[in-house]
Amino acid sequence: MPEQQASISDLAAWNASVTRANTPGEVARQREELRHYEPLALAAADASVSPSQLRENYQWVAETGGIESYRNQETGRHLHIDAEGNFYTQKGQAISRDTAFAHASAPRLEQSRPEPSLGLGF
Repeated sequence: MPEQQASISDLAAWNASVTRANTPGEVARQREELRHYEPLALAAADASVSPSQLRENYQWVAETGGIESYRNQETGRHLHIDAEGNFYTQKGQAISRDTAFAHASAPRLEQSRPEPSLGLGF
């Protein structure tokens, strides 16, 4: 599985870079960031994109009950992954990786808004 090896080596390289940080506070911040992004990097092992592409496209936003949430920078939609690589809907229902990525990558539909009324009665 070359993709999985690439994902793990990317994660290892990122982890090694953390130890080169300048201050203890910076090391702690980077380790915390690594912890939040680890499920996304591991998810890349089965995806058709590299971990660095996922990292560029998805911003970590929250951790809730062991599930990390990421926002797709382009669509604004979310991806929810736990540490074991399981994917979830926003309501916490388990879904497949393909379904999760398809949802997060889909463009949002423009919500149609009614034309403002001028109060003329027609």
